Amino acid sequence: MAHGHTEGIRETRPGVWEVRASSGHRSDGTRRTVSRTVHGTEADAVAMRARLLYELDSSRAFGDNATLADLWPSFLARCDAKGLTNATVADYEKQWRLRIGPEFGDAPVSSIRYGRVQSWVYTLAPGVSRHAVRTLKRLLNHAVDMGALDANPLVGRRMDYPIDRRPVEARYQWGAGEVMECMRRLRGERVEPLWLALVGGGLRVEEGLALDWSDVTFPGGAGGRLARVMVTKAWTEADGLKPPKNASSARVVPIGEPFAGRLVELRGDGPVYPLYRGAAARRWAALFREGGALHGMPPARLRDMRSVHETMMQEAGALDTVNARLHGRTNVQTGYTHYLRPSRALDDAALLLGESLTCADMHGDVG
Repeated sequence: MAHGHTEGIRETRPGVWEVRASSGHRSDGTRRTVSRTVHGTEADAVAMRARLLYELDSSRAFGDNATLADLWPSFLARCDAKGLTNATVADYEKQWRLRIGPEFGDAPVSSIRYGRVQSWVYTLAPGVSRHAVRTLKRLLNHAVDMGALDANPLVGRRMDYPIDRRPVEARYQWGAGEVMECMRRLRGERVEPLWLALVGGGLRVEEGLALDWSDVTFPGGAGGRLARVMVTKAWTEADGLKPPKNASSARVVPIGEPFAGRLVELRGDGPVYPLYRGAAARRWAALFREGGALHGMPPARLRDMRSVHETMMQEAGALDTVNARLHGRTNVQTGYTHYLRPSRALDDAALLLGESLTCADMHGDVG
C-alpha cells in the first residue's frame, strides 16, 4: 500500500519509491521540480532526493534561461555518482572543452534545435563527430531530467555525419600458419603468456593485462590439454584495475592446445604479464622491428589477436552463439561487424573459383 515516510518520497509499492525534489522557480514563476523512480530501500530513496536537490542547486538558473554551461557541473556530478570510468568521463570532458562548450556552452538550452546541431556536425572532422554528438545527446538528456528541457531535440532524429575520405588501411588477418609461427618465435619473450591468453582464449587486451596466474587453472593438471581462465577484471591506463566491460564479459574462458600446454610450462605466481601494463602494446610492436622475434612476419597488433581467435573458432566450426559467449558478448552481430576477418577463408574462396574455372575449361563447359 502506498504511504509516505519523508517529504518528497512516496513508496508506490514494496521496494519502489517515487522521489520528488523542488528548488527555485521557472521563468513563469512555477516551481522547478524533478522526479525519479527508485528501486531499493527508503535509504536509497533519501539518498536520491539529496542528489536531486544538489543537482538542482548546482546551477545558476534553470528554465528558459538555463545554458549548457549551467548544467555541465551537475552532469559531471551525475557521472561520478553513476560510477562511470575515468576514461569515459575524460572523453566527455574532452568533447565539452574542444567542441560542445565553444559552440553551445552559452546558448540557452531551449534554443538548441536539431537544425543547428546538424549544421555544427558538418563542421567537425569525421573521426570525432560521432563522439561529440553522443556526448551532446547525453548532456541534453540530463537537461530533460533536470527539468530544463521538455524533450531532447536529438532523440528520434537521424543525424547525418561527414564522410571520412581518408584511405582505409587494409590489414591482413593472421591465420593458423602465422599463429603457429608466432608461437615458435615467441618462446622466452616476456609477452608470451599474455599472447597465449589473447590468441588462445580471445580475451580483450585489457582483460589479459588484468590476469593473475591464480585466475588460470588446469583441470587436467600438468598433463592436461585444457586451461580455464577466470575473467573478472580488466586493466586500462586511465582506470587501472576495474570490473570487466559488461556483465557478459565476466566469464570462464577455456583455452585448448597447443596454448594450454605452453601455459602449463610457463605458469607461475603474480601477474601473467609481469611488466608495466601500459607499455605492453609498444613492447609487442617492437618485436616486429629488425632484430625482434617477429621481424618479417605480417604486422599485427596485440588487440588483433581477439579477431584472430574468433575467426579461427568460426573456421573450426564453432557455433556463432558459442563464439559470442566465449568472447563475452550477448549477440552474434558484433562479431561479424567488428571481429570476424576471415582472410584465409577469402583466399581459399578465390583459389576455389580458379579451380572451378580451370575445371570448366578442361571439360569444355563454355558457352
